[in-house]
Amino acid sequence: SHAFMNLRVVMTEAQGVLLRQISWNLRPQSHQQQQRLQIYRRLLTIVHEEIDPQATIHAYGSIAQTVSTCSSDMDLCVLLDGGDSSDSGQIVAIRAIRNAINRRCGLRSGLFAVTGARVPIVTFRGDPFVPPFDIALQFAGVRNSALIRAYVDAHRTLVLPLLRVINYWGRDVGIKNSVAGGFSSYSLALMLLHHLVASSMVTWIDPAGSGFDTNPPAAFEAWPLRDEPDPDTIPPEPLARALHGFWVYFSHWDATTGVVHLQRQSAVLTKAAKGWGAHAFAIEDPLEPTFNPVHRLTVGHWERARGEFQSAAARFGQDGGSGLLSQLLLLSQKKHS
Repeated sequence: SHAFMNLRVVMTEAQGVLLRQISWNLRPQSHQQQQRLQIYRRLLTIVHEEIDPQATIHAYGSIAQTVSTCSSDMDLCVLLDGGDSSDSGQIVAIRAIRNAINRRCGLRSGLFAVTGARVPIVTFRGDPFVPPFDIALQFAGVRNSALIRAYVDAHRTLVLPLLRVINYWGRDVGIKNSVAGGFSSYSLALMLLHHLVASSMVTWIDPAGSGFDTNPPAAFEAWPLRDEPDPDTIPPEPLARALHGFWVYFSHWDATTGVVHLQRQSAVLTKAAKGWGAHAFAIEDPLEPTFNPVHRLTVGHWERARGEFQSAAARFGQDGGSGLLSQLLLLSQKKHS
């Protein structure tokens, strides 16, 4: 029994070493970081000169959380000074921003104003030399990213590689696709943090504190650039335990009654209490408690996602090229090259 436990610890450490190498391979290179910074500065200049000299631009999503990969989109939020916050006012402003970028940068072929979505955005895709970006006007994404970032900063050697690898895995197996009604990076982050808080692997952070609900969030950098932690400084065993635990936890999740949340560790939320019985899967947005970020997720999509959680948990300890982490490592090496 003692020999078996020692073997299990060695295997877990080996898996943790693979995990931190996958995260390291996926990290944005310094030239990519600088390119994103240049685009941010260029867009800020355009907005100041063409739209509003008092406006600010803030990153949100994986870049703001400092967990982006070399292929991450740039998610940006323009905060106008006293602009019209109505739906029609936001659509007018989004179109004005798109037109200003067109005039100054000539990105017509891949630049669009998407005005029919819940959050109107300017989106750019299609140029191999310019990273894709989205520009929104609602600061909810900045707020949410500030909370996720607080967990990353408090437990950087654990939460950073986990978020990066889970998002990469989710995209690879096809469950991370919010456009098609699947999970988003944000919903997967809330699920991970829920598990880590519930298992006492991270310290709970009060979403009502630290100015997360201010506009913009207090002490939140407009454009964060952080040094990547050296992989050798990341303890491998807790990393492997946390990822395997995440997959096992949601393999057995009772989606018919349970609600994923970031309230205190001991809190239990139910769909019945939230009035969300019609939702296939429920996550309480910690900064907008009446909103379920995965309200569009269908029962079929959740059953497929559960199957991927179960498969990942089962394949986690496999050796050789058939192991899940070995395959993710090979994919990340191709990204790195």
